[in-house]
Amino acid sequence: MGQLRAGVAKVDITPPIGLVNMRASFFKKARNEKPRGVLDELYAKSLVLGDGITKVALVTLDLTDNHAIFSAEIREMVESLTDIPAHNVLISATHNHSSPGVGFVRFTGEADAAYLREVQRKTAGAVYAAWCDLKAAKIGVALGEAPPELAGPCSRYWWFQGRDGDIINRRSPGLANFGDLQSPVDRQIGVVRIDDAEGLAIAALLNYGCTPICLGPNNVLVSAEYPGQATTVIEKELGSGAVALFFQGAGGDVDPVHSLPRAEYLETEDVLGSPMYDDMRRTGSIIAHEALKELKTTDTQSVGGLKCRSQVIELPWWNMPTLAEMEATVEAARQDLMAAGEEGFTWPGGADYGVERNLVLARDYLSWAEDKLRMLQTGTMPDTQPCEIQAISLGSVLLVGVAAEIYAEVGLEVKDVLRNMYPGRSVLLCALANGCFGYVPSRPAYEAEGGRNLWYCAKYYDMPAPVAPGSGQMLCGAIPQLVDQI
Repeated sequence: MGQLRAGVAKVDITPPIGLVNMRASFFKKARNEKPRGVLDELYAKSLVLGDGITKVALVTLDLTDNHAIFSAEIREMVESLTDIPAHNVLISATHNHSSPGVGFVRFTGEADAAYLREVQRKTAGAVYAAWCDLKAAKIGVALGEAPPELAGPCSRYWWFQGRDGDIINRRSPGLANFGDLQSPVDRQIGVVRIDDAEGLAIAALLNYGCTPICLGPNNVLVSAEYPGQATTVIEKELGSGAVALFFQGAGGDVDPVHSLPRAEYLETEDVLGSPMYDDMRRTGSIIAHEALKELKTTDTQSVGGLKCRSQVIELPWWNMPTLAEMEATVEAARQDLMAAGEEGFTWPGGADYGVERNLVLARDYLSWAEDKLRMLQTGTMPDTQPCEIQAISLGSVLLVGVAAEIYAEVGLEVKDVLRNMYPGRSVLLCALANGCFGYVPSRPAYEAEGGRNLWYCAKYYDMPAPVAPGSGQMLCGAIPQLVDQI
């Protein structure tokens, strides 16, 4: 076991304006699918670590999502360029919603192949550059905390801070538990500092769980969202060419607090004076401020014992439709498509997104149903959902990657199990790592409105069904077993 060495690099992956779609949602108008400008640049960032025996590469991409094949191809490129094994590369998307996506999702379709290939090549190149620049390094870790008013649980809620400063729920005004510390939001900001031998910062790692949707669905300016704001502030403050990498945590059901009423937030396009842009900068700056308090006081040491291990686990489906049920679903989707072009059409739950968007959704729902029906008819429906998990250990740092969006309650349970098993270790949980098949929800989400939102999310990710309620508990069992191996 030798001395710790580290190298960093970053490369611009901002898409060409007007040629690459941004990720869509229920509320995005057709005219807003392609960006009209750039608010701030997108980056691929790489940190390579080695201790003379093992090398790993940590990568963050300022993109909406991730895909297992997309990540696997980058990992293979890295292995061909360096002596880093593909399975020792962790690739994570920051999950900001003002950028292009990677995988196929309903309501958006295929991502732009030419752009994705460019991102893959640039990302592999950034890892290569970091690998070429390895130097003696020291590492330190600290855990900060985001203020309670920064984010809240998003399922069925709309957190809106009124002019009087009170945070109220615009979907459920009577809800009173926003500030309740027992609410399922992980407020921890995990911080790792990497210094060179002289004590100058090389890199900073941030880990926080909250969906980057400060900017509304009809924003038409490319942006790295609040993770980009946070890392930019930190890089400027640390100086010395340091690179800050943001790893999205267990924030699959956590949203930032907005200063706009919901209706205005959904409609705002590129009015730069809109408060939503201030929300993004404020959220990122607050996270940066909390992280910098830890970064500036964290002691760094030269350590070895770098270890990495990954495996794929299989998660069961929840209420997979039978052939007869899917045939009925297809027929219902056809009826919805016939009716969606009429004024006053509403979806289950009473939602009406307007004729244009209703038609898009109806076509995509029918396409999803017909596709899954064919899979059932031909016997090609997968029995389970594969999910890669990865564990990287260095000193007191334990970084765990999961190829999914993770609900906060599940993430907190995983962290609690690991902390109890490994006292004194600082656990960082990274979602959308090496892919993202969809969501791993908490158990209460299956009970809310009969799990309707989970079925919407499954269709969005083109899954045949949500994963089963025990999937979070499977992660809680499989991840510690993986960590035990290192």
